[in-house]
Amino acid sequence: PDECLTIISTSGSSGFPKSAIVSERAFRAGFLRWYLPSLIERVTLCYRPLAWAADRDAIITTFLREGRTGFSTQEPSRLMEELALVRPTHFGAPPSIWNKIYAEFKTSLALVTAQCSPDAIQ
Repeated sequence: PDECLTIISTSGSSGFPKSAIVSERAFRAGFLRWYLPSLIERVTLCYRPLAWAADRDAIITTFLREGRTGFSTQEPSRLMEELALVRPTHFGAPPSIWNKIYAEFKTSLALVTAQCSPDAIQ
């Protein structure tokens, strides 16, 4: 129970990535949390499925809830396309990815706003 079951890593968004050993005991302790029933279908898009601890948790949770998992190409230029294609109900990412999504949103909003009449915006 206390032997290494897997090794997980942080995203490294605030410095160098850090790894940690997860024992079987720790994995089993989290198992019940993952298996809580849900009324909505779970669709997950995983950006870094094996390197990032949160994405590994998301894969397991989605599997246990009989959901679907999409795997990103990890190409930053394709992320918005992948989000539109998969339409996830769950998506986790490091801060650098959320910053990219926000920047893309602001650009899209500016384009839409520029094309609308002032009356339509109000």
